[in-house]
Amino acid sequence: MALREISWQLEKQTAPDEHGAARWHALVWLLKHAGGGADFPSLADIDLNLTPENLSNTRQLGDRLAQRVADATWSGELTEKCLTKLAAAAEDFTDTTVSRIIHARRAERLVLGLDRLLAGLNGSKTNPAVEADLNELFKAVQSLPDFRPADFAQQLTRFRKQLRATKAN
Repeated sequence: MALREISWQLEKQTAPDEHGAARWHALVWLLKHAGGGADFPSLADIDLNLTPENLSNTRQLGDRLAQRVADATWSGELTEKCLTKLAAAAEDFTDTTVSRIIHARRAERLVLGLDRLLAGLNGSKTNPAVEADLNELFKAVQSLPDFRPADFAQQLTRFRKQLRATKAN
């Protein structure tokens, strides 16, 4: 729903503002990474140019995606699949061609997504070490002006390792 709404807001503007554009790019990135599979519309072909046509297409796609997700049966398996995909995104934060503000917005959305996915799992699937690493990720995105992508990538890698260790036990 957030992708639909931000697309609609940017579509109404004559020139999208930098912060709105960064939030939009972050949501597209997050949803591409989460990739629910054949049950959900693909976001792979979204054009990242902020033209009215692209924003309109993204808004419509976001609406279809929101409807599909709302109708889906969210099993533990699907939740774990999305969590695993998102936790594996550390390398993206080492891409120096992406602006710091977009990295920061991606990280902000990613941490919120990881938190909600963990909350959706049975409590036995998590442990204090995973929760502690998630708290560190939250701290890293509290101040977007001070956000450091490379440090966040290292923290996300630690989180992923803890998550794997939990699943192995």
